[in-house]
Amino acid sequence: PHSYLVEKLGMAIVCPNLRGARGYGNRHRRLDDGRLRPNTLRDLNAVLNWIRQQPQLDGERVALWGEEYGANIALLAMSSFNSFIRCSVVIGPVVNWREYLRGAPPWEKTHLRAEFGDERDRKNLEFLDRVSPLDSAGNNLDAIPATSPVLLLGQSGRLRRVLDTKRKTAWALSGAGLTEMAKHERWFLAAALFLKKNLY
Repeated sequence: PHSYLVEKLGMAIVCPNLRGARGYGNRHRRLDDGRLRPNTLRDLNAVLNWIRQQPQLDGERVALWGEEYGANIALLAMSSFNSFIRCSVVIGPVVNWREYLRGAPPWEKTHLRAEFGDERDRKNLEFLDRVSPLDSAGNNLDAIPATSPVLLLGQSGRLRRVLDTKRKTAWALSGAGLTEMAKHERWFLAAALFLKKNLY
């Protein structure tokens, strides 16, 4: 699908290997564990600065595309680096890590605690809340400009309601009732139209 964005819409795609990404060994994968979680945002900031320095790229027309944890990073980056980012496609984010870890099944918690920290520790819970798109204080999405739209794909009703309340620009598409293939085709077509509208 990405070839369509390149060939038909003339977009350049940058796929950064942020700290914590899989496929580069255990040391690299652990570089964003626990309190190191903000390192991924720092890495993304470096990527955005790099894009602006490339003569063949247009640093004024940048969109983010993230799934699950990448979707969280996209939302937080839109708020933290809003002057760099025109719009974002966000697929299935975990909107609050504190709630997610508390509600995770027992078989999953061992892995999650190794990566995110122990949710039974009060200070760690507070930290996880602070690095979540929907933090309990409700501040983390405030700096997203109303002129920078977000396309939410998947189950995102709560996030959509919060963004609407904060007068942000957001569209949502769930894909409920479709097969996996049909859902992803629908999502990709919607994302391609969304990017074309907001980057050109």
